[in-house]
Amino acid sequence: MAHPRLYRIGQLARRCGVSQRTIDYYTDLGLLTPCQRTPGNYRLYADDAVEGLDLIRSLRAQGWPLAEIGELLAAAGGDLPAGQWARLQALVRTMQREQAALDRAAQRLRRLPSDGAWRERVERTARELVAHATVLSQTLASLAGEQPPPVI
Repeated sequence: MAHPRLYRIGQLARRCGVSQRTIDYYTDLGLLTPCQRTPGNYRLYADDAVEGLDLIRSLRAQGWPLAEIGELLAAAGGDLPAGQWARLQALVRTMQREQAALDRAAQRLRRLPSDGAWRERVERTARELVAHATVLSQTLASLAGEQPPPVI
């Protein structure tokens, strides 16, 4: 059986493209947890810390405050196994796609002409918005480990 890859803080920072200070900060907040320490008391992080940093960065890019990310991780049981990190990453990508679709629909609404020909376009765009909002809410429910709301 292969041993998991372990990273010292500098190695993890270089691998993930963040500063050592960022890793320290996330560790202090409880968002990352070292898996062990060396005899010299250096923190060692496992491969799941790479996935964790990717998730944190993705959520931060979506505007999530660190406190809410901490709540999400706490609700998920703290340190997540690799399969759970991958699932959360996939859900974040779905959320990003749906948010982009919502943004495009909103832009179309803002560009509508002021004449009467807009009614059908508004109704079509509204249906699209509802469909995307439904997917987004189901994704968020799944991310929170809850039952998705019923589709109306």
